[in-house]
Amino acid sequence: MVALGIAIVLALSAASPVLGSPALHRRQTVIPPSRYTSFVLRGTNGFQVFVSTAGSSHVAVELFSGSDYVSYLAPASISHDRVEARIGSLGRIAMRYEPSGSWRPSTEPQGQCRGRIPRLQNGVFLGHFNFRGERGFTTAGTTRVRAFRRESFREVCKGGGRNGFGEQPPLKPNVIATATLGGRAVSVELFLKPEELSTHASVREKRGSLLIERTIGIAGEDSRYAEQSDGSVLVTPPPPFRGEADYRPGASGGRVWTGTLAAPFPGLGVVPLAGGDFSVSQPR
Repeated sequence: MVALGIAIVLALSAASPVLGSPALHRRQTVIPPSRYTSFVLRGTNGFQVFVSTAGSSHVAVELFSGSDYVSYLAPASISHDRVEARIGSLGRIAMRYEPSGSWRPSTEPQGQCRGRIPRLQNGVFLGHFNFRGERGFTTAGTTRVRAFRRESFREVCKGGGRNGFGEQPPLKPNVIATATLGGRAVSVELFLKPEELSTHASVREKRGSLLIERTIGIAGEDSRYAEQSDGSVLVTPPPPFRGEADYRPGASGGRVWTGTLAAPFPGLGVVPLAGGDFSVSQPR
C-alpha cells in the first residue's frame, strides 16, 4: 500500500513548481535539499518497523504487515548525529548515529533533473529505542541497529514529476466515503479498474502532538462492485474487510453509504466503514 516512508513523502511535498522557460511554457519542479536517517526492525506479530527522521523536527515510526499499515509522526529533537523523541505514550527513542562507511553517490536515476547527485552512507544507531503498539498489536526494541543515511541536494527537474519522470497526476479514487467517528477521521476509497475493485480504508487521529494513521488496502478478483435493480451498488471487498456497503449514487440526505462494512485496524479493533454518518464524493 505504502511505497515510501513518511520522511520521503515530506521531502516530496516540499517540492515547489516554478515557471520554466517562456519559450517552452513547461513547468519545472524544484526539489529542495533534505537529509534523513532510518533503520528497520522486525516487530512481533509479523510487523516490520521502519523508523526514520522526518524533516528536521519529527520522527516517523511506520509499521507494515500484509495489507496493514500504521504510522506515527512525533516531534523530535534532531541534531547531526542524535535523535531523541517520545512517541506519545507508546515508546521512546534516544539514539546516536555513528557512520560505518564513507559517503557514496546514489545510483538512482536523475532523469531530467539537474543538480548534485544524492549521496548515501551506512552506519549504526546506538542508544535505546522501544515501542509497544496500542493493545500490544506489536512490540519492538533495540540498543544497536544498522542504519542508513541519505542526503540529497537541490535539484531542478523538467516537468511536474520528481526526477523528471512523467507528469501523470496521482491516481484518484472513483468514490470516497468519509465520516468523523469518535474524534477520528475515517475514509473509504474505491478505485474501479476493469474486472477489479481496489478498496483502501484509513483512520486518522491526533493524540496530543502525535499524528496517527492506520490504513488497509486490498485489491483482487474477490472484490465486488455490483449494481442492483433498484439503482444502488453493493460494495463487497475481500478480507480483512467484513460485510458490505450499499452505495446509492445520486442520492441526497444521510442514506448514501449504508451497510455492515467494517475492518479491523491494528491497535483499534474493528471500525465501522459504512452508515448514516458517512458522506460520499466522486472526484472523477
